[in-house]
Amino acid sequence: RIWRLGDGRPSKIRMASEARSLCFSKDDKMLLVGTQSGQACLVNVQTRAVDCFLDVEGKCVRSLSFSSDDRFVMTAADDKMIRLFDSETLTQVHEIEADRPLRYAAQCPAGLRIAS
Repeated sequence: RIWRLGDGRPSKIRMASEARSLCFSKDDKMLLVGTQSGQACLVNVQTRAVDCFLDVEGKCVRSLSFSSDDRFVMTAADDKMIRLFDSETLTQVHEIEADRPLRYAAQCPAGLRIAS
């Protein structure tokens, strides 16, 4: 659900699985959703259109973020992978393998580092 702060009314987003992580783009036009079943999806806030671009086959997507310029999307999941995607094309541009399932990850504003 996306809640409007003015009147407190929610609007629903149809997802195949329960959301586990959420992040708005800096311009508030897009919402990233990571699901329990391993999907990462980009939702258009105005139209509610959903475009799922990652499926890690049942491994929960625990953390997501947009880069400071909204150009890239980062995902971190229980499959031990941190992935970077181009936010326009939703194509993967980089990945990092961790030594354990990931619970949290963050990008620095300059885009030079990722912490997990």
